[in-house]
Amino acid sequence: MCYAELIPLAVGVAASVAGNQMSQADAQSSAQHTADVRNQVLGGTTERNNALSKDATTIFNGRLGEVQPGAVQAQQGNLTATRQSALDNNLPTIDPNNMPGAADGSALVKSSIARALSEALDKSKATSAANAKLNGYGDLFLAQGLQDQNAGRYIDADTNAAKANNAILPQMQDIAANQNYQPLTGIGGVLSGIGNSVAAAAGAGKLTNSGFYG
Repeated sequence: MCYAELIPLAVGVAASVAGNQMSQADAQSSAQHTADVRNQVLGGTTERNNALSKDATTIFNGRLGEVQPGAVQAQQGNLTATRQSALDNNLPTIDPNNMPGAADGSALVKSSIARALSEALDKSKATSAANAKLNGYGDLFLAQGLQDQNAGRYIDADTNAAKANNAILPQMQDIAANQNYQPLTGIGGVLSGIGNSVAAAAGAGKLTNSGFYG
């Protein structure tokens, strides 16, 4: 094979190699683009889940603060005071002068009625205070239970939302990848094909025999 025959063969081989390299680079670029798109969707899901986790942690820490001894004692005091007020407001207020027979009675009778009513009222107040203190514990247990349920409900909502985000992540990545698909240019394949054709023709002597190179 003469020197003239080697030139088109070398050109064809070089073109084929360059075309293959371009095809590989093109494929790698497309794959990297797809990976970037999928990672972007993953990043969005991670950001949303981090926000949900932060919210759940805030709720948990807030509930934890509510069960500290000082907070519980203050809550119990407020609940007991509320119940005490409700009981006191339901105690009757009776004017001794309006009792049957009091209007026609002597001062001694009226005084006796007033004293009896005062003693009865004091006893009722003492009883209501004892009941308020006793039932205040029940009110506290009820309030704490409701607070636990409320905090748990919000934490469960955040947890379920994060699980849902993770469940649909693969589908969201597939959709984003399809919508942002970067097609191959095909230039490398064309160049490789031309190079292979030139090399094959040069190897067969068709180019030199045709007088292409003189």
